[in-house]
Amino acid sequence: MTLVKVTSPALLDLGGKTKAVLLFGTSWHAGCAPIEAVLTALSATTTDIFVASIDAEAVSELADKYNITAVPTLIFSNGDTVMERLEGGVENAQVTVAFQRLLSAPAGQGSVNEPIS
Repeated sequence: MTLVKVTSPALLDLGGKTKAVLLFGTSWHAGCAPIEAVLTALSATTTDIFVASIDAEAVSELADKYNITAVPTLIFSNGDTVMERLEGGVENAQVTVAFQRLLSAPAGQGSVNEPIS
């Protein structure tokens, strides 16, 4: 699967997948582009995880829903459970390790479209 650019809340459609990685970033923050490049490469290795990049300012409704207070923020979810949340100064290796953990976890229930508390 490839990384999906989500430009509106309606486009956050997992297509039946229960595992998801959501990257909240901005075009002006230098740390966001390298993380997006890592996620693009990782997403090409599996069809089991929905991977999305969301501009936190342009799609503020989703940023509010997921309580985004810093960029980049990555949310690794399995069903309605957040397995990991990485915020701020995120290293490429942290992203890769969290992605691999999510990939190896048993599929959860629910959907990332449901409220995550």
